[in-house]
Amino acid sequence: MRKSLIFLFVFFMVFSVLFAQTAEEIIAKHITTLWNFESGTTEGWAGVGKYAKSCSINTNPEYISEGKYSLKIDITGSTSWNQDVAGNNGPFPPQINNLTEIMLDVYVPESSVKGMEYQELYVVFSSKSNNWYSLKQQLLVGKNKVALKIDNSKIKEEMWHVYLVVNSSQPFKGPIYVDNIKARLIGKPGKVTGQLKEKETGSGIANANIIIGDKLLKSSDDGKFETEIGEDVYKVEIAAFGYRKKSISKFIVIEGKTNDIGIIELIKEKEPARQECNVTIDVNKVLREINQHKLYGHNVAAWHKPEGYRDNVALEKLKRIKATFIRCPGGDYGNLYDWRTGDVYKTDGGKNWTPEFNYLGGFVPFMKRMDNLMGGKTEVLPIINVMTPFEKTIEERIDYAIQWIQDMRDKGLKVNYVEIGNEPDNKPLFPGTLPAKEGKKWYQMPNSKKVIHWWTNIDNYSKVFNLAAYKIKKAFPDINVMGPCPMQPMNQQRLEGDPWKAEKTAPYWVERFLKNSGKYVDVIAVHEYPLWANNDARALLKKPQETWPEYMPKFKKWIKKYINSIKGYEDKNIEIALTEWNSGEENIMTAELVNALFCADYLGSFIKSGGDMAFLWDLYTQKPGQGGGHGIMDQENDPTNKFSERAHYWVFDLYANRFGTKLIEANSDNLDLSVYASLTDDNKIVIMAINKTTLRIANAKINITGSNVGGSGKAWQLSNKEYVWSKDLYRPIVNTGPSEININNTGTSFNYDFPPYSITVIQLSR
Repeated sequence: MRKSLIFLFVFFMVFSVLFAQTAEEIIAKHITTLWNFESGTTEGWAGVGKYAKSCSINTNPEYISEGKYSLKIDITGSTSWNQDVAGNNGPFPPQINNLTEIMLDVYVPESSVKGMEYQELYVVFSSKSNNWYSLKQQLLVGKNKVALKIDNSKIKEEMWHVYLVVNSSQPFKGPIYVDNIKARLIGKPGKVTGQLKEKETGSGIANANIIIGDKLLKSSDDGKFETEIGEDVYKVEIAAFGYRKKSISKFIVIEGKTNDIGIIELIKEKEPARQECNVTIDVNKVLREINQHKLYGHNVAAWHKPEGYRDNVALEKLKRIKATFIRCPGGDYGNLYDWRTGDVYKTDGGKNWTPEFNYLGGFVPFMKRMDNLMGGKTEVLPIINVMTPFEKTIEERIDYAIQWIQDMRDKGLKVNYVEIGNEPDNKPLFPGTLPAKEGKKWYQMPNSKKVIHWWTNIDNYSKVFNLAAYKIKKAFPDINVMGPCPMQPMNQQRLEGDPWKAEKTAPYWVERFLKNSGKYVDVIAVHEYPLWANNDARALLKKPQETWPEYMPKFKKWIKKYINSIKGYEDKNIEIALTEWNSGEENIMTAELVNALFCADYLGSFIKSGGDMAFLWDLYTQKPGQGGGHGIMDQENDPTNKFSERAHYWVFDLYANRFGTKLIEANSDNLDLSVYASLTDDNKIVIMAINKTTLRIANAKINITGSNVGGSGKAWQLSNKEYVWSKDLYRPIVNTGPSEININNTGTSFNYDFPPYSITVIQLSR
């Protein structure tokens, strides 16, 4: 009997070893080839327009992965974003709607990119599920193994087009080659079970978040969870408040079986250290009025899906944060946009495309509805396009913009400010005007594609600004004109563009502009993304104290020197506006809690330093391929929450609904704890505290002078208890909005614990 049992056990073990499927085998089982070009044709891939002949078959083995052929894409001369070089309109392989990953080999010859700073490839799927789902990877010289994870919900319905889009810093000097386009498919479902337990006590952990592929699960009261998911190899992540995060790098799900993860033990986080500090509030020292309308502005972008500007849920969420001042049409489209047709131009004179969310069919109805929701308080900040179309002279462009201003006012939109152009300091290849000839002014001359480095010259921009301001004010004396709108507040002139490479002795854009345009300018407009790399949270959270406290005194000095020194302009007030701002590159940090901490502190610092207007960039832009996005809401990627709020949305909720309208003096002796204070219209004292370290509770002794304070109050808190981002799901897995907390034992002196990595707003009655 014993021998029989031993035999059966050995047989079972050998059988399991022989027939168990490895992770590699499971992955290989679901790999399929989409296009390998072994037919000797481009298999449906082709360019359009100027690049109609860009796609051809290559036989040079140096650029072939397997077989005899690959796809050659001649992108010579292509610069910046180009979606015309390679597209496929089908018919598509039957598996095209079941992909979870796409893989391709891309060969980049050194001669094609010599002297270029960067080159990128986007794979874009256009389907009934999502008309523009893009994924990105940086390209390097040589063979690139491109592998991009796909959210299948974005492509599961009818496929219309697939594009290979290139984006580059300078023009390509030759072709790239593509081969072996493969994909990983969704498998048939299998059941997954498991249980979470606390390691020390063995008790089940309830309400924890378990992420398996694109599934988000919640554990039951005893810590158990189960789901069905397609056969594949998955990474499993577990996040539970108060416990260390845990992940399983490879978990195999077999179709038609119950796949038990087993018991997963979580370790409780240690109680963070407490750092004592002092916060002082002086109610009698009012620093300034806070114009919420001007300081809590936002940017739309014409490329956004129009649903975000039509849907009642979206509009209610914008109403909640009092989004009343809106800049349009968004970023560089300000230099490319035709307000009447909705067309977006190319710099060379051609038409790029016509977004669905255009001025007449999208923006005007949106602003009218928001005006009704906000009780008639909305306002538009239009960007005046002075750089395109190529066929129009600068004077004709300005006159056309004046018609736009009139049209907006005729339609009942409020327009009190206009901005001349967008980021001219990095527009070296936009064509400039030919030299003036007898009988014609410089602004009446045609443009030439041979005239480059024109707009990056501050003196040229200033000439255009002065003419635009003169003509606009002649038509609308009440309009305030804004410029020069450089990419960063302290950028200096570099004719070749890339102003961050400017010589140290080069003129500052703002200073030289004020010298040239002091009689015409009403508002200094700049942009700032203070840590563009966005790769160091600690460095980012230092920026609010390193930026406007330094810039503002310089700006005030230049205003006094170049404007208030002019006879008749001694008392002229020049406002200072951030018409775009956010942290930096649209990677994962823009979606995480850290971006909320940065935005709360940066906006507070700008207000305290004396800034007048600010427009966050932006409402909806998301970049799944990069892991983040500047948008405060997400239209597409969270099936559990329509128009899902990102962490920095809640910053505007706190400022608009909890912070006050008069800034008062507030200070902290803890460098990791930024503090701002205000008075509300109903005379409450408000304290906003941003604890910027993950390591310590800020145990603050709060001392308030200049007023009596009641014995209780309310607090609102945003921390990792209220917001947790999932990199794998590309959406928040915890997103409740700020918690409301009743606080007692307050007064003119009391203690409060500000949690690590948190924003807290306290309201106290006087």
